[in-house]
Amino acid sequence: MEKPCLDLQSKNQILAYRDENRLTGYEPGILNEILAALEKGDAGLLNWFNPFGDSPKSIIMNMYVYRKGMEFGFERIELDKYG
Repeated sequence: MEKPCLDLQSKNQILAYRDENRLTGYEPGILNEILAALEKGDAGLLNWFNPFGDSPKSIIMNMYVYRKGMEFGFERIELDKYG
């Protein structure tokens, strides 16, 4: 089984992504949620994020798509596996 992208030691990886990339409007909010889970040591919440992708970029993008889909009432939301 592959190691999940996010675990309790992922803070430096998330901070590096934030600092090295030009973030779009929705990205800072999702990154802040991930960082808050890391700071609380909330492994359960980090595990909830992991199915959304295998990199910070794909997790952020797929979280946004998922939330927008839910907002518009979609019952099935396909996530990008290549982000």
